[in-house]
Amino acid sequence: MSHWFSFFSIFAVMVLFGAAFAAFNLVGRILTAQRREFGIGMAMGVPTSRMAVRPVLFGAQVALGGAVAGVALGLILQQVLGSLWQSLMPMPVWITDFQPAVFLRGAALGFVIPLLACILALRQTLRMAPVDAIRTTHRTPGGGLSRWLVHLPGSTITQMPFRNVLRAPRRT
Repeated sequence: MSHWFSFFSIFAVMVLFGAAFAAFNLVGRILTAQRREFGIGMAMGVPTSRMAVRPVLFGAQVALGGAVAGVALGLILQQVLGSLWQSLMPMPVWITDFQPAVFLRGAALGFVIPLLACILALRQTLRMAPVDAIRTTHRTPGGGLSRWLVHLPGSTITQMPFRNVLRAPRRT
């Protein structure tokens, strides 16, 4: 079987996409917190490319930090798991050399995927109308999944976690 479909490759892809989701969530929360500032900037005529510089640099910083930490953790795990495999399965020869191509591919993916997630979150924020971005109320009071809030059975206490999920699934 190809090394692309091995257990460790599948595990690595799951970790990379988890990191991308975490980066998307982090940058999305930061952009949501700065939504009014973006709306004011758009209303004043500031080009979106100029407003996008700081969030993209932040996303690149998060992605680079994650890629460096991922490579460092990979090197540590290579040492630990290499000795573990040798003790569990005695073989006459074990070759556990450092494979720079695999680590560079992982570092590139670990940098690009969170950076793309950051750009997607930023694009979503910059596509808003300036009036909607400046408004302090919730952006979609009647849209999304909130229409299901009326039809939940039970008391208020039992409805609370379901209401939170339906009101803001990304934050939950």
